[in-house]
Amino acid sequence: DEYFHADLLADSMGRAGTGTYQAMLRLLDKAGSAAQYRIALILARILRTTTRADTATLLNWARSPDRALPVREAVHRALAAREDQDAIASLRGDIAATSQLQDGDPASPAAQSWTSAAAILARYDTDAIWPVIFATFTDHPPLARLFLDHQADHSSFSGWPIETGHLQPSQIAELYDLVAATDPADPASSD
Repeated sequence: DEYFHADLLADSMGRAGTGTYQAMLRLLDKAGSAAQYRIALILARILRTTTRADTATLLNWARSPDRALPVREAVHRALAAREDQDAIASLRGDIAATSQLQDGDPASPAAQSWTSAAAILARYDTDAIWPVIFATFTDHPPLARLFLDHQADHSSFSGWPIETGHLQPSQIAELYDLVAATDPADPASSD
């Protein structure tokens, strides 16, 4: 039923133009963060028919400070999966804003936002982002645990959430060391 609904929405957007697109943004607003999977499903269908201007509007909508992080992440993930360079650049900007992580609190909004961006880029921009992720873990060790937990929450048994095929052997060794050193049963292990 949801797949049919998403396909109908995508078809109507392709035929009706920007008015329907604005209606879709209102629909996404109403969906809230609890419906992240539904948002991702709708976006996957809708993005097949959108223009670059539409995706820019969607990206600006998602980056609003009023947007819940899971909704923002669903939009960024959908756009990054389409190799949308504006979305990837936006996420890189979030990663570069590590100065906001000075408080060291992994539960802070800045840490949560950084982790979300890092998780998406670890899958869709692996070559460019991996060295930055590890440098940030050196400066902010609690983020390693937060990052791994996020990856576990957003992965499936069918595959690792990071495109490890793009990593150099030394980077895979770093990843192994990170996983081995981060005991999920011990919150203090990332200190």
